[in-house]
Amino acid sequence: QLSVVVSKSTVHRWLHALGYQYGKKHFVNQTRSYRNALIRSYIYTYAKALKEQEDGTAIVVYMDESYIHSHHANKKGWFHPSNRDVIGDGDGKRLILLHAMTDSGLLAVPDEVASNWLNEPALTAELVFEEVLEDGQDDSDYHNTMTGLKFIAWLRNRLLPTFEQLYPGKKMYLVLDNAGYHKPRDETWVSDSKSQNKHDLAHTLLDLGVEELTTVKDGRIVPAHKFEAVVGAGGTTKDDLVAAIKKWLEEHSNANRTVVEQLMDDSGHSLVYTPPFCPEVQPIELLWAQIKRYVADRSTHNRSMTEAREQTEQAFEQIS
Repeated sequence: QLSVVVSKSTVHRWLHALGYQYGKKHFVNQTRSYRNALIRSYIYTYAKALKEQEDGTAIVVYMDESYIHSHHANKKGWFHPSNRDVIGDGDGKRLILLHAMTDSGLLAVPDEVASNWLNEPALTAELVFEEVLEDGQDDSDYHNTMTGLKFIAWLRNRLLPTFEQLYPGKKMYLVLDNAGYHKPRDETWVSDSKSQNKHDLAHTLLDLGVEELTTVKDGRIVPAHKFEAVVGAGGTTKDDLVAAIKKWLEEHSNANRTVVEQLMDDSGHSLVYTPPFCPEVQPIELLWAQIKRYVADRSTHNRSMTEAREQTEQAFEQIS
């Protein structure tokens, strides 16, 4: 715009001086005010959990998933340029890791050894299993390996029995992120999505026992038997049906609960979801760094998946 010619390296230097950094872009589909509201809500809930823990009535538990490759190793090291035998192994296969921790350490009964089958109860939250993808499933993100069913099985057979063994009579506040598999829904979930057709929306209202609704544009009262009728015949639009479902949900705030929310609530526990894209509020992230460093320091050429799993399990044993 100003007809000033500046080299690319100069622009880079200026941008660095201004505090910018170059890297992969990640667009967050949230307004700043909404994001700040989520952070405030988290701080309020988390503070309440910490207060109850201080009072001795509750325990705050942090959980997360991560991964590690069988050939995980330190990427850099000292070698002579004449040595042509220094060649990287590549990543190898991927192991998926799950665990939970408290201020007292990892959530596991001492000396408990568990299999990697989630249908087998065990008194440890530790889980290390080889990634299994379905045909055509995207392998670029390890999150694709996890499912809501696996997470629920982990809760039922690992987390809850271990917590009850270690902290009988205490309430658990489980701190976790907003991954989709942390919020699986069952058939009781009421959807207000406009992507549904009028027939499905109308029958949702009928199943909920709604006998009449008020139209959005002209405020007409439409009885239940005309929910599917066209406007010209005294019926509704799709927007009217969606608005009526939203109104019902507002009046029944406890209606839509995920399977995880139901399971935890039935057990007398609560969930604390961290704000999106805020890994710095999850202390268990430091655990993953420690585990991966331990495994990397013991890397060997073409290390097998069995060796990688054993070293990962040994790394968990080193955490105090």
